[in-house]
Amino acid sequence: MTVKIISRIVKIISLIVFAICFIVKISLIFVEFFSEQNSIVLIISKSSRRAALTIANVP
Repeated sequence: MTVKIISRIVKIISLIVFAICFIVKISLIFVEFFSEQNSIVLIISKSSRRAALTIANVP
């Protein structure tokens, strides 16, 4: 009887740990995606700023 209770507790704890790990993994994927998007925006804004400066300096 006690083995079944311990077994259930272990199953419940493992499911909770799995769910937390899954949520963390998904959130890390979103963080990676949005950080890449921000770096692309920064690169585009820097390159467009350089292009605007280059065009402005043309005599």
